[in-house]
Amino acid sequence: MKLLSLAPVRRYALMLAVSAVLAAALVVAQASALASLVAAAVHGRVDRVALAVSVGAIALRVLHAIGTGALSARAAAGIKARLRDDVLASAVGRGPAWLGGQRAGELATLAGRGIDGLDGFLAGYLPQVGLAVAVPARCSSGWRSPMSPRR
Repeated sequence: MKLLSLAPVRRYALMLAVSAVLAAALVVAQASALASLVAAAVHGRVDRVALAVSVGAIALRVLHAIGTGALSARAAAGIKARLRDDVLASAVGRGPAWLGGQRAGELATLAGRGIDGLDGFLAGYLPQVGLAVAVPARCSSGWRSPMSPRR
């Protein structure tokens, strides 16, 4: 069984993709505003619009990180519950003869610590992979910051 064949995993992957695109937009907006602030400071000015955009982007990134963390934790719990159900159904479906030949500790470890080991992958690694793909894609897409001078 592949992990992406589970409906909760597919929903989570879609939510992560949307979240990564939003995070990429916020990162690029913050970087553009910061660049404008530095450029203005070099000329002895304060760019109030860039300052407001930078502060707003930081605030939105904080809220986004909180939301993504909550989403990831909830999705990971749902995915792990589904995997545990599948492990139990598979063991029961094989019948008592098969279960009698297995070590109970191995099955308990798989259903417990083995599946719990996915927490770091589901709630930590996957969201960062999405961000690592979305930010360079956003930067290379020819997107121009509203802060950029017009040509």
